[in-house]
Amino acid sequence: MILDNSISGANEYEESIVNHHSAQESRQRPKNVVWVGTLVFLLMAVNTAFAGFLQLDGVADVKTRFSRGCSTMQEVAELARARRIDTVIFGDQARDALEYGLVPFERIIKKRNENSSVLTVGASAYVSEVNDNDKQFAETLLIPGTEVAPFYYWTGNVFKGDLVANNSDKHLFVVGLEAPEIYEQLPILGSNFSQRYLTRHQYFFGGCVALFLLSLVPVVKGYKRKITGVVAGLMFLLVVNNQPLRSSPFSQYSGDLGVQPYQELIDYINDNGGLVFWNHMEVGDGTRQEGRVGYNTIPHPEDLVLTSGYTGFQSVADFPIMQIEPGNE
Repeated sequence: MILDNSISGANEYEESIVNHHSAQESRQRPKNVVWVGTLVFLLMAVNTAFAGFLQLDGVADVKTRFSRGCSTMQEVAELARARRIDTVIFGDQARDALEYGLVPFERIIKKRNENSSVLTVGASAYVSEVNDNDKQFAETLLIPGTEVAPFYYWTGNVFKGDLVANNSDKHLFVVGLEAPEIYEQLPILGSNFSQRYLTRHQYFFGGCVALFLLSLVPVVKGYKRKITGVVAGLMFLLVVNNQPLRSSPFSQYSGDLGVQPYQELIDYINDNGGLVFWNHMEVGDGTRQEGRVGYNTIPHPEDLVLTSGYTGFQSVADFPIMQIEPGNE
């Protein structure tokens, strides 16, 4: 009798446990359905969001005969089509020049060494060449870009034979500028006339003009005209040398200015709707001697931290890129 009661009690307990698990499963099923439905919806939303995008195989920073390259844009486009490359972003030098002058007339008494570049040939011709070839090669998207060296500075002395151009190989890669006028007004040394920095230099320029006018007074009055005439001539040269329509607010004779010139370029590109990337920051041959002029550009990955607003930086090359390693910039 006791055994029968125990068995019946055990059966009732098992039935209650089964009923409890069944109730839990019945409550879980709607939750599982909701989670599965949510995941399916998210996946469909992602597919819908990216439905208008295509992944393209491309190459960037390609040089042509406009600057340091050896091929025309048409030859580059033909090669890209033959190798099934979808996109080519060109990167010819914006301005490839070094200029050294004698202070205080450094912009008049000077020597300039300049190679072919976008701005020597003409930005209009460059952009038109890219667009014309882009229309001819429907299989390959051709995009204009340019490599920009906004600043360098001199150390040493030409007469002592220890003249060095510092940071001449410190470049940024610019993409997405369509109007030739934006290329023409890039804030770089020794380029085209610009009104952008007129207010920065107008007071010094005005002082030079005032000195020149004062120096004319004794000349007009006939007082020792040989001497006063020379002084007036020097004052006039000072006026011309310090004209305020400059392409850059900086001078290559002012020493190391840190990241200021590069931040100036970054801000300019952002203001004009372009993209700007730090390029080859691990300079391989930055220190060398060419004739009587030395060149010195050291690796500068710290500029990734010191500047802001740039789009990105080079992380793939045929040499180690140290700033992408964990713990680095």
